[in-house]
Amino acid sequence: QGSIAFTYPQPGFGVSISLPTNGWIDRMIITANFAEPALNPDIDVLGDETHEWSFPMGDDYGHYGWQSMLSGMGSAVTSTTVSIGDFAPSTMTLRIPAAGVVNAGIISVAPDSDGFDAPVSVSVGSASQSGGSGDVLFHNVLDSAQILAINSLPGSHTDPDTGRQWREVTLTIDSSTAQIVTLTRLGIGYMIFENASGLGPDVAAYHDSQTQDDPPPEEVSVPVNIYAEMGSVAIDGVMDFDYIMTNRDFQTPNTMYPNRELLEIMTKHHHLYDNDEIVKITLKGTASDGEILEFEVTKDPMMGWDAAPPTFSQSSGSDVAMLDETSSYFDNVVHNDGWTDISVHWMFEISWSWDDVDSIRWVAQAYDSIGETVWPAVSFSGQSGAKAVENDLQVDSFEVRDESGRLLSNQYSPFYPFPIMAGGEVNVTGTVRFQDSIDTRPDSGDYSVGVDLSGNLFALASEDGGGYAGVVTPPSSLSELSLSPMMLTVGPTGSSTGAEDVTGVAPEVIIRVDSNPPTAGPMEVNTAIGLQSAHGKVWEPQDPLAVFITIDEAEARGELITLRYWRETIDDVNMDGIADEDEYLSQQQPLTSGMTGQQQVQFAGLDVSSLPFNSIVHLYIEGTDWAGYS
Repeated sequence: QGSIAFTYPQPGFGVSISLPTNGWIDRMIITANFAEPALNPDIDVLGDETHEWSFPMGDDYGHYGWQSMLSGMGSAVTSTTVSIGDFAPSTMTLRIPAAGVVNAGIISVAPDSDGFDAPVSVSVGSASQSGGSGDVLFHNVLDSAQILAINSLPGSHTDPDTGRQWREVTLTIDSSTAQIVTLTRLGIGYMIFENASGLGPDVAAYHDSQTQDDPPPEEVSVPVNIYAEMGSVAIDGVMDFDYIMTNRDFQTPNTMYPNRELLEIMTKHHHLYDNDEIVKITLKGTASDGEILEFEVTKDPMMGWDAAPPTFSQSSGSDVAMLDETSSYFDNVVHNDGWTDISVHWMFEISWSWDDVDSIRWVAQAYDSIGETVWPAVSFSGQSGAKAVENDLQVDSFEVRDESGRLLSNQYSPFYPFPIMAGGEVNVTGTVRFQDSIDTRPDSGDYSVGVDLSGNLFALASEDGGGYAGVVTPPSSLSELSLSPMMLTVGPTGSSTGAEDVTGVAPEVIIRVDSNPPTAGPMEVNTAIGLQSAHGKVWEPQDPLAVFITIDEAEARGELITLRYWRETIDDVNMDGIADEDEYLSQQQPLTSGMTGQQQVQFAGLDVSSLPFNSIVHLYIEGTDWAGYS
């Protein structure tokens, strides 16, 4: 069992079955699905007998999508007998809509009772096929050349009743021998899509008549009556419409903070006829805590929107969010759909007296002179788990440095905790942000931060960008310091509601107090019998003078140690025989910074080969431990 599917309806078909030499057919059933093209279809939109579209058969127009009639021979002529031969062809005409695209067809020619005297040719335009022998009908199934010949023709006939354009297709039958043949049947199928436009005024009037109830129905059904003597047609369509006023979708800040910065919400609106028909525009915010914000802008009643500035006002919610009527403004913006919108820029500031709010529903609407409006535009603040309004603060960074600018709060260092010199100052800096924000900071006048230093509280200065800073001198009695930041005030004093410190567990930095300077010495030189004191040592000039020294540090070593040296005559710039401070040269060696205990340091050998006999070399050591002790 199988089936054959055609891309387009066919005027006819044949089936052949191939069998192997040892095969046979026991039973064969062929079932065909036939369709009748629409005959005299007519469409009446609204059922008012205006008949917006029709396809009358007339004498020779045929069915919708199917032509089986010859033109110019009378009414509904589908066959004709003609004499042909001696190259005297018979020509006839059929019509195809200019908007149609032929996809299949068949033209059948039958001989007289004696059969075909010679093959006949059937020409459609310039494309032809030949065939016919004996008494078997010749079926000219349109090939691609004949189909192209039809589809290439322009429209040359206009139906005066419908205005439809038609192609006039010439059909020619010829033979080399005189004979009588009959065009018994033709069928040409074509695809056609036609539009019926200009329905707007009638449909709009019908729509108005059906929406007089208060409230009007949610949907209005538009009646469409379809008539046909047989067959069917498929219809669809679209209805272009617009609202008398349009409130565009708009975006709002998802979370708002009382950081003394103006927030902006931009809404856009336009009227179907003229934007001056819009008298006022409102923006309303309904918060989950019950607060309601109501902003309004009204055009100048005499000058309109463009000739005079409109008036901004606020009727509700000014204690929690104040509309800045001076900074708010409007302009005209051309939307990508071609309409010119009134674009309103609502500028307002959140107050510290508005405690955390979960969500706000914003509604923007335009109104005409009689208070009419349409569906509002709606947006929300406080989506995706964030709050709509947030006024809690948290310390999000805390740094401590010594007087040399070195970071003491790096708890990831293997040398943490770091030491400082007894009596030394520490520099404390950090930042504050609104809870769960990425980088939104309060104004410097709206918070204060202190540092808890081992139970002693020191106030710090607030800075721009949510910063705080201060220099703290620890009490001299402590051998270890513990520093933690803490919020002293959240929000302006006396004018905040519900604002809290939500830092949680504050960071803690430990610092050790170093009261002991490092020890160094004595300076030694390497001899054949080992290290010996460099003081008073007699040295052979051909050997570089290599100096060694041992450093002992109980807390944390510094980073560098410096050998200062002066060689008589060579470094005596003013030749006065005195080792002046500015005449000393130096050499540095690195230390294992931060480590404790002893470290022996060897300096590079000093060149003494050019010194006169019995010349003196002066040496001394400079350096500090990590805390800064010399």
